[in-house]
Amino acid sequence: MNEFTYYKKKRLKREESKYKISKRDNKKFDKVRINKYDSDHYDTVEVCKIEELSILNPLSALERLEAYIDKYPRDYYAYSLHINYLIILRRFEEAYNEIQYVEKKLSEDKNMKKYADKYDKNKNSLDYAKIKYYMYTHNYQIAHDIALNNPELIETALKNRAVLYIKHKLDTCDKMNYYEEAYSSKQILNYSEERMLEHIRKHLTIGNDGKEIPNSNIFVRDFPINEVLEEAKKYLVDENAVYLGLIEDDYYFKYDDCGKENNKYVNYFKIVCYHGTKNIITVLPVSRYNEVFCVNLNYMNPNSIENCKQLVISDKKRH
Repeated sequence: MNEFTYYKKKRLKREESKYKISKRDNKKFDKVRINKYDSDHYDTVEVCKIEELSILNPLSALERLEAYIDKYPRDYYAYSLHINYLIILRRFEEAYNEIQYVEKKLSEDKNMKKYADKYDKNKNSLDYAKIKYYMYTHNYQIAHDIALNNPELIETALKNRAVLYIKHKLDTCDKMNYYEEAYSSKQILNYSEERMLEHIRKHLTIGNDGKEIPNSNIFVRDFPINEVLEEAKKYLVDENAVYLGLIEDDYYFKYDDCGKENNKYVNYFKIVCYHGTKNIITVLPVSRYNEVFCVNLNYMNPNSIENCKQLVISDKKRH
């Protein structure tokens, strides 16, 4: 029996004795109290909508989340999201101040500590946001220490890839133990552009020819992947990056009818790199793009309406 269960049972017995109510009724009332605690301090539907919006427009998501926090100031998960969005937008000083504020607020919330499972979930969310902050500010030792003190977070949220990345940065992993590991592990320990090009074949039409179940995100057959990648590398710089994960930078590009997602034509593709580098992890066409940071490459696209209009204007000027 854990401490939370022990003290909860003691409280229930006191209430049964004081108010002369049955165990069954007390459990029912206790459930109502817990639900009331949730409803007073959370709006799960709104948070889900904000999380969905953050992929497309983190700035709008941040503004909407701030309005939400004003209404529900004890939703600690929302604070963790707020820190995440500040990091996405590279507002690191604000993110750090928010971490300090939420840590203090959570530790002083006596009501929250009555619900051990909720407290642990909120602490895990905050720890994840802290690790993300320290990863993107290159403080890998602090990120490692937080992860080390939260084994549950390593197993559930961080995934092995991020842990390996931290160890590699700190030069504390034995590469021989990962010799037969998956693509991502090999790329972290010993990056190879040839391996990357082979990996992204699964998003090319030629790499899906003859497959019974092709990949859901495929570039069109005439997409000039090599030329586009060479051009896109010019834009793989920090100010265009979106920090959605823990160890990677996401870049969004517009290129009309570049591919399909679930058999529907899309006008965007995404390049994912290891943080702070031009080492590409993957490239794939996507239907959703980031409205804050997106580079338009349609000047390379002979089939683009934008490009055609520009050619017409240029031709008129010549005459």
